[in-house]
Amino acid sequence: MAYTEGAGYSPGTAQKSGVGMFGKSLLIGGGLLNAYANYQAGLAEKDAHYSNAAALEREAKYREERGKFDEEQARKAGEQYLGTMLASSGAFGVDVSQGSPLEMLVAQHAQNTLEQETIRHNAEVEASMMRQQAAAEREAAKAAEKAGKYGAVGSLLQTAATLALL
Repeated sequence: MAYTEGAGYSPGTAQKSGVGMFGKSLLIGGGLLNAYANYQAGLAEKDAHYSNAAALEREAKYREERGKFDEEQARKAGEQYLGTMLASSGAFGVDVSQGSPLEMLVAQHAQNTLEQETIRHNAEVEASMMRQQAAAEREAAKAAEKAGKYGAVGSLLQTAATLALL
């Protein structure tokens, strides 16, 4: 192929830089592909964090509901136990309206109430911890999205800087 004046091609230029138009095109294409991959990775990580947050919120709700159920079961069991104590005392002719038998029933009732409150409290604490973890996952999702965008911009800038040096 003959050299034509003004055609924009000079054999000396291609050999001077060591990279021809094809090489520069590959560099640009690779840079764009890398930028796109960084951006998509950020979006995928964001989606994963939001999915984790949703699962944690569901788990928090489940733990609250389970706590209410367990509390109700403890209440029923406590009432049944008190009923059994009263029936047994009555069967043996013990007066439970005064003295030690009454104190025993009152103490048992207090113990039952404490158990129910402990079950409710533990469920609320577990649910609260799950919601805090969900909030942290949502923040991580936002950070992942930003990181993907910054990674994409960084790839583009690196490609531009490399091209400028050629």
